[in-house]
Amino acid sequence: MFNPNKLCELPPEAEHILGPDVWGKMNEIRNNSSLSIHDKRVQIHQLFATLPEGTLDKLPLPKEFDNLPAN
Repeated sequence: MFNPNKLCELPPEAEHILGPDVWGKMNEIRNNSSLSIHDKRVQIHQLFATLPEGTLDKLPLPKEFDNLPAN
């Protein structure tokens, strides 16, 4: 179930798609204890907005999405 107080986990294969630089920056944001969950989401969103077109389409959905209703 989706937990609004926790960041979604990307599967390990996402590292290959994002590349080591973006993967590292994302983990720096995730591990920054001075940021709130909201601020982490905003910064990760801003980071993902800089990716080349189509990169996000290649990412597998987080496992938390498996529990969403079909419609």
